[in-house]
Amino acid sequence: MKSPPPPSKPGDQALPAPRASRAARRLMEMWESADTAQLASLAAEDVVYDDVPNGQRFQGHEGVRRYIGHVHSWAGAIRFEVTAVHGGDDSALVEWILRGVQDRPIPGRVPVATGRPFELKGATLVEMKGDKITRAADYLDILGFVVQLGARVELPGGVVIPPG
Repeated sequence: MKSPPPPSKPGDQALPAPRASRAARRLMEMWESADTAQLASLAAEDVVYDDVPNGQRFQGHEGVRRYIGHVHSWAGAIRFEVTAVHGGDDSALVEWILRGVQDRPIPGRVPVATGRPFELKGATLVEMKGDKITRAADYLDILGFVVQLGARVELPGGVVIPPG
């Protein structure tokens, strides 16, 4: 995880990060480690987590555990780099890069382990009520991800991604 920058001038004191920004960073740490033991202290019992590009919704602590566990079931050497956090006390947006290796089949998607490394860029929107996350939503570059795993996408008009 990337550390926040130091104060800009000698004598400046860094202000504490707003509540939602802190919670968003903790959520990304949970994604990287797959350790969901702190989920109850971080998220409301009825939390909703949307995987927007895949059209999936996970509800409650158990749903979030399944979502996080799913990624760790097919990817090894997982690393999250938080590139930016924007937000206040009630909401935050985290920009991130997930790096790993697709070293096991992706259930329902990719039936083989490609062994290919990937770099997946995305953003997570976090909404809070009080001290708990009530909703999170992931937005990510699915096309870039599948191309890195070896997919070839043919578009109308003869365009192929990746070219050649």
